[in-house]
Amino acid sequence: ERFIPGVLPLLAKLPIVYARPPSSETVVNPNWDETTMLEWKEESMYTAIAEFYGHGTRSWKNVITIGDSAWDMEALMEAVKQRPTKGTCRCKFLKLPQEPTIESISRTTRILTEWLPIFVHFDGDVEVDFAMAEDELADTLQELLFDRCQTDVTV
Repeated sequence: ERFIPGVLPLLAKLPIVYARPPSSETVVNPNWDETTMLEWKEESMYTAIAEFYGHGTRSWKNVITIGDSAWDMEALMEAVKQRPTKGTCRCKFLKLPQEPTIESISRTTRILTEWLPIFVHFDGDVEVDFAMAEDELADTLQELLFDRCQTDVTV
């Protein structure tokens, strides 16, 4: 709010989904394991995507997840497998650094501002890890998207 006030109106338009335990379990349970938490994430993603596309009325075509965990990608893939219609669904996963620095936040924001429309229109699956070194990230973007956008990649 204090640092980037212009972003708040944009975020207000986006559904932000959190994987949470059932409402009956509000206290952290030491028996929760990675499988349980992954299931919550899958269920949360499936619910959000189904609400967007309608429950069985439209085919799922393009799903983008921005998260900071490998679980986000796994949960996305599982949620898409469960969809009611079975056409092509492009999965795009943009992995943010888990412990970002100001520099990495700035770089990620700059890249997303420039490249998000290209990710959206890319006719295929995309997996990008923003924690990569700049040259490796540029190479990955170039490899994934160059044929579609016909431009050199800079990060």
